[in-house]
Amino acid sequence: MALLKSLRIFYLAAKHESITEAAQSMHIDRTAASRHIKRLEEEVGFSLLIRGPNDVKLSDKGLDLFPLVEQILNIGSDLIQKETQTSLRILITHSMLLYQMPEIIEQWTKANPDVSLDIKADDYLRNEDGDHFDVIVGPSTISRSDMASIQYEYDNTLGIYGHPSYFDRKGKPETLDELDNHDLIVFHGGLSGPLGIGSYPLYAGKKEGESPRRALVAVNSVATMLALCERGVGLIGVGWDKVMPESRIEKVFDIETVRHLPCYFHYKKSRRVQKFIDFVTLYNEKYKQSLKS
Repeated sequence: MALLKSLRIFYLAAKHESITEAAQSMHIDRTAASRHIKRLEEEVGFSLLIRGPNDVKLSDKGLDLFPLVEQILNIGSDLIQKETQTSLRILITHSMLLYQMPEIIEQWTKANPDVSLDIKADDYLRNEDGDHFDVIVGPSTISRSDMASIQYEYDNTLGIYGHPSYFDRKGKPETLDELDNHDLIVFHGGLSGPLGIGSYPLYAGKKEGESPRRALVAVNSVATMLALCERGVGLIGVGWDKVMPESRIEKVFDIETVRHLPCYFHYKKSRRVQKFIDFVTLYNEKYKQSLKS
């Protein structure tokens, strides 16, 4: 930062052809400004300014160096702005946005009302997403040298859910075997197999080796799967966390407890972003303690 300050004093002195004006712009006295420029000249090994009685002008070598100094100062200003800006750009997969994240976001905004969150939801994470976001949250990993990663694990209970309008039309299954005669909506982007998030209705109640049921609709978005269920299109298998309190979707069966669902936070290495990650880490510790109590 001291070097940037000296470069800026030199830049202002050259621009205004006055060390006095440079000092006034930096809110320091003229002697201190002259000392910064002299120290900079000693570092580079040549004179940067030609000093006259009432003004200064760039030396030939100072004239050559001036565009580079301007570029350095612009880059430095951008870095400082990014470090101190009051917003965080966050990418979250739909599945995570419907999971613990709403509560984390709620608590963060209450504790940090001066920091706004710019959130985008997507179905998949890509390495190139790191070019546009400070934090990326999802159930899978990405690999970027400019981002650090932490992993948390959450417990979740699967269930079969449906909407009253569907029950009016097709009836409510009373046993898992009766799912054979019902319309099923599955999430084909989830884990496959009997405990797959979103695919469980295809296997629930089936014996090992039996063929899974046929899905009426398969989608790659948890949000779409929930929306279709809300409209009475069919039954879904999701965790309790996916069903919002205001939803009219009803649980038909409790199924299994799936433990250690992974959630990865990939984040840019900066103090500004680290504050959010520290907040998430504290939240996760409280969450784990709540499971033990």
